[in-house]
Amino acid sequence: MRRIEASIHIKAPPEAVFDFVSDLRRIPEYVDIVLEIFDIMEGPTRVGTRYRERAKPGLVEQLQEWRCTEFERPHNQVYEGRSPQMHLLLHKQMEPEAGGTRYSQWIEFKMFPRFQPLGWLLDPLVARQMAREFKKITAGIKQIVEREQVVT
Repeated sequence: MRRIEASIHIKAPPEAVFDFVSDLRRIPEYVDIVLEIFDIMEGPTRVGTRYRERAKPGLVEQLQEWRCTEFERPHNQVYEGRSPQMHLLLHKQMEPEAGGTRYSQWIEFKMFPRFQPLGWLLDPLVARQMAREFKKITAGIKQIVEREQVVT
């Protein structure tokens, strides 16, 4: 599996960052390629929570199913994603840093797991696109969380 990561300092406590990224309905606010989040299990996010997303990472829309596999407030969340196109493990980590939080996220993915020759060919292209997206995602989380910290 290939790994892509990004990290950023956020001027907010880890609990605030953790709570924000736990609100799955807000994902389209900071992930441009996600068009819709739906079929979210009832109740707060926790281990076992499932949801689906409709995304357009390139020319073709995709449906992705996600399941929370780790949820340790206020430091760690892990989600497993599956679609016919790829398998993913998304990690979100919050650590105290200089009066705020070091937010890090990384994803491990495998393209076309059933058709590996095709997956191996597409893997570098997808990795470059994901690296760009991750920088935008972490910047978006920072902007929203810091703005909301000032309001409250």
